[in-house]
Amino acid sequence: MLMRAFLILIVLCSTLVFLSSCNNDRPDDLIPEDLYLDLLIELEMAHSFFVNSEDSLKVKEMISGVFEHYGITPDRFERSHAWYDSDIDAQILRYRRALDRLNEETANF
Repeated sequence: MLMRAFLILIVLCSTLVFLSSCNNDRPDDLIPEDLYLDLLIELEMAHSFFVNSEDSLKVKEMISGVFEHYGITPDRFERSHAWYDSDIDAQILRYRRALDRLNEETANF
């Protein structure tokens, strides 16, 4: 279930990025790749914890909390995501690394 939710997130983010920005310019405030990967994982975990919840406010609060914890704005994340997503081969590898980490973390529960 976690993997399916992660794949849905990937498709939604990729579609959003494609529709909103076809710009390959590196943002001045690009999030470092390791931090970007941490954010992807935590945002997916926040989303997956409440995927069956009727309480969308709780999901929004948790996602806000992730951004606040890392000191990253949603806009900065979206710009960085668009840039990272512009190299699809590298992005696929990032998603695989994220899935590996998610699988490791969920195996420990």
